[in-house]
Amino acid sequence: MKQSAVMVIQRNAAIHAELQAWPWWKLFTRVKPLINIHSARDIEKAENELKVVKAKVVKLEEDMSSLTEHNTTLTDEIDDLKGQLRGEREAMSQMEAMYENEVVNRRSQEDEYNTVKVSSSYHLQLISGIHILSTS
Repeated sequence: MKQSAVMVIQRNAAIHAELQAWPWWKLFTRVKPLINIHSARDIEKAENELKVVKAKVVKLEEDMSSLTEHNTTLTDEIDDLKGQLRGEREAMSQMEAMYENEVVNRRSQEDEYNTVKVSSSYHLQLISGIHILSTS
């Protein structure tokens, strides 16, 4: 087993020595660290973008919370105004009923007045007729 391990190590060392002589291997060994740096920059850029997006999300959540509170306040005000409107309508309904009663009472009193007026006129004519007869 030791012998096969030694053979594998020797074979890998020989392959490595051959690779170092190839021009593309030299290029790869110089470019590989740059690739990692470029990836690190991309990661840093992505992290910065993530921070910006998280900040926007926090701001939007705060805005949404504020708007939700404002919406709740406005809904409460609408409910209060609806209650006031209902009360005003009830009061108006009562006032209309009172007005109708007053109109009916006024018509009744006018009819009564006209009846009394006619009756009074008739009685005055009778009295004046009696007075004329008594003076003659």
